[in-house]
Amino acid sequence: MREDEALQYLQRDPILHMGMIEPIRRGTAEVLFADASAVLIHEIKSGAYMLSADTQRIGEALLDTVPQGSLWTVHQPFMVKPVRDRYGLRNTYECLQAVYLSPRKLDARGALRIAPLDMAYAAQISEKYRMATLEELQDIIRDGSLYGGFLGDELAAFGGFHKEGSIGMLEVFPPYRRRGFAVQLESRLVNLLLSQGRVPYAQIFPDNEQSVRLHKKLGFQFSAQTLFWMD
Repeated sequence: MREDEALQYLQRDPILHMGMIEPIRRGTAEVLFADASAVLIHEIKSGAYMLSADTQRIGEALLDTVPQGSLWTVHQPFMVKPVRDRYGLRNTYECLQAVYLSPRKLDARGALRIAPLDMAYAAQISEKYRMATLEELQDIIRDGSLYGGFLGDELAAFGGFHKEGSIGMLEVFPPYRRRGFAVQLESRLVNLLLSQGRVPYAQIFPDNEQSVRLHKKLGFQFSAQTLFWMD
């Protein structure tokens, strides 16, 4: 099967490629190409095309099979310019992949009450989180993938799952920082994925030192090289 060929290639560096492996495993990815030199998938929920290739020549040949695409992830720096130029993409985000490989659930006890957010919170979240449009956040809320951390009735923090499956959007409001709430909320998100038989992973800007420290503290392992999102 094409999925098996894809996983065989991606498992050569599973931490770097977990953002491709997990969509294939959970059935939200169409494998467009897979052999011993490259894998190209289309992740259905996010609409993202994801590519990993041994050489630029092979990667560019695969771009010929995709007439248009407004959201891409590539796993080698030599594919950034070809993808950006081919599809007229403006923004490039370099990320480390952080993966929680242990089956052990984390201690998610703490002062926060953590619950899924509803549409009443969409505008408030959109003011704080600028990496997604209001409409995209509404889709994530509709999917039950955005969680709030509450102290009483006050929203103190939020975080959840991007459409393609990575943990993200973690934010603790300033009055509530340095109280362990990011650890509690992130731990709950990890445990939710583990309870579904999934591998928790997050994609983090290399200069986001707080997030890097948080994920290392929780036992995540980091990719040796970066990947690149483009839109």
